Amino acid sequence: SFDSGFNGEVTFGRYLAPGFAVEGGLGYFETKGHTPSGLADRKFKVMPLTFSILGIAPFGQFEAYGMAGLGVYFVKDEVSAPVFGTSQGTSDSSADLGLHLGLGGRYHATKNVFLGLEGKYLWLTTSTFGVDTRLDGATVTANIGYRF
Repeated sequence: SFDSGFNGEVTFGRYLAPGFAVEGGLGYFETKGHTPSGLADRKFKVMPLTFSILGIAPFGQFEAYGMAGLGVYFVKDEVSAPVFGTSQGTSDSSADLGLHLGLGGRYHATKNVFLGLEGKYLWLTTSTFGVDTRLDGATVTANIGYRF
């Protein structure tokens, strides 16, 4: 039960054939919550390096697409707790594999510029401090892109 946090990503894609593309991305997201005991706060800072395959259906200036992909997620887990009026903390790191599926759409405003909306679900389990934590979740992203 973690709260939503900042999510951002930069991707580069390539059409390989009509209706088929690949995409690579580098991003950042964070989420925070409490330890099961409720005595300490946890904050996960995650940098994903992802690869996706897209199936695309064009409709004039609009494209609908579905995606499937995987990624390496570099996770930093920070735990902090109040001790005698100050906050004391420690951290642990992990690199984990995750999978994602998504749906989206793009509107090509000009020959080179597009606007889009994408929904993606991530399956990710990380092990920090010897404890497995699921960071599964959905994101909805507004996209602005430039086609070369």
